[in-house]
Amino acid sequence: MNAHRLVSTACVIVVCALPLRAAFCPAVEIDPETDNLMYRIATRYNVRLPASFFCQPMTTCDVLAFLDKADSLAAAGRLAPAEAFDVVALRNHISAQSGLLKWKSHTADAHVNVHADLTDTNSLSSGSRNAGYVRGAAGATLNANLNQLSFYSGVQVWTDYRSDTMYHQSSYQPYDGVPYNLYGRADSSRVRSSDMLRGGVVYVAPPFRIDAGIDRIKQGPVLVSPLTFSGYAPPETYVRGEISFGIMDYTQTVGRLESENDKPKYFYTHRINVPLLKNRLDLGLTEVVINGSTTNQQPDTSPDALRKGYYEVTRDWEIGYMIPFVPYVFMEHYLGDRDNKALSFDCNIAFPDNFRWYGELFIDDMLNPWSLFFSNDWGNKWALDIGGQYFTNVLSRDVTVTAEYCRVEPWVYTHFYGGSHRYDNFNVCLGAPLGPNSDLLSLSCETRLTPRNTVGLSLTHARTNHVQRGGNITDVFQDPGTAHPDSPTRVFLNPADSGEATVTRAGLYWKFDPFGLFRVNVKYEYDASGMSIIQVYGGLYF
Repeated sequence: MNAHRLVSTACVIVVCALPLRAAFCPAVEIDPETDNLMYRIATRYNVRLPASFFCQPMTTCDVLAFLDKADSLAAAGRLAPAEAFDVVALRNHISAQSGLLKWKSHTADAHVNVHADLTDTNSLSSGSRNAGYVRGAAGATLNANLNQLSFYSGVQVWTDYRSDTMYHQSSYQPYDGVPYNLYGRADSSRVRSSDMLRGGVVYVAPPFRIDAGIDRIKQGPVLVSPLTFSGYAPPETYVRGEISFGIMDYTQTVGRLESENDKPKYFYTHRINVPLLKNRLDLGLTEVVINGSTTNQQPDTSPDALRKGYYEVTRDWEIGYMIPFVPYVFMEHYLGDRDNKALSFDCNIAFPDNFRWYGELFIDDMLNPWSLFFSNDWGNKWALDIGGQYFTNVLSRDVTVTAEYCRVEPWVYTHFYGGSHRYDNFNVCLGAPLGPNSDLLSLSCETRLTPRNTVGLSLTHARTNHVQRGGNITDVFQDPGTAHPDSPTRVFLNPADSGEATVTRAGLYWKFDPFGLFRVNVKYEYDASGMSIIQVYGGLYF
């Protein structure tokens, strides 16, 4: 208890000591369209990405400051018409002056706005599999600031229908996914409803930023399948601090994950981002630790039983991981070597002109550095993602080409302690969405027909094997001598195992005005299995 009071007192002292600066700085919801626009402008015109870009959610003031630089380029006639259009549209989308309802104080730096978001998603497949899916969603977000303190709070509720799925009553256990409700008193239904929230408070006083919230977290430069924090998992609860030294940016985050009710699960992560070569190169180093109280998901008679001494273990916050700049790899040894730690390296290279190259290496565990890639021991657990983008302008129309490959070895993201230390939140992987023992090739090429209309081609090739041991994030390695011992050697997508699933799809898509009042995405995909899929997504954002 004294340690908790000490940390709380220190945080209050730091906040009170920071200089005051007026800013409308609520967090911006993670959005691939925003990322793509900022990558395009940063790559083509050598504009530095904000400090929070590689550690999202970003703040509104960071994005607006970036757009100010883009406005200067537009005023000089350097931006293409579609780029200039998107800069204005994004500014209108997130600024304090936007919203269904908005208010500004005449005596203080204070703003309030309210946004409403109504969306509908429809998917229909035919051929080798006939199925239909419909989701209707409604959401609202409140943003506000008073001087240097900003707030945001949002909620979304939705209803799903699947023609090929029968939902049963939710257990409300996080290891079964996000809780949901069935209508009426039915034991099962093809229709369910659920909800999710995001919100927080942000204090910005350069070079510091402190925020606390519940929101999705995304880190690094990878576009399709980030390995450390991908932003695909349900929102995490966290407290985060960031400081920019000019030569580097440092971010530290501590928070809660959900795995089982009444069984606390924690995560700690810190990241150093170093911009080099006049914004042409960004290098990132991230450490992550996950631990918690042992869950009841793995009975001692199951194929995923824990080691005998791991049951009924209770954990609390570890103050040592909250100390800035202290390497977790050494702190974990100091605290008894009981946690799931991971290390990742990433880079973003803008060279030559109009090209962006990026990569991320995630090391979950290893026997020693020199055997990581040259030994098939199951304890060498790593994942790699490499990709590139080409931004150009053809006949006065923006063109973007993207290629990315991601590979995740077996047993990555898993842990001896099971659910309490597993790399997930609400049973969704925090990193690569396909999980362990998988790879994904993603290709796309798109062009802007008009400032509001984009058409593109896509190709994805994904392979997974969830039957093979080490192919599920829920798998727990079984030592020799146990009832169900696992092989000490790992084989990526083992060809001797019949569980491999391959999905290859070619697609054609159209996007309309992603930052506008009315937005639409339509996509047709042909699956190599003989299935056709049509997806239609539309929404109103006030």
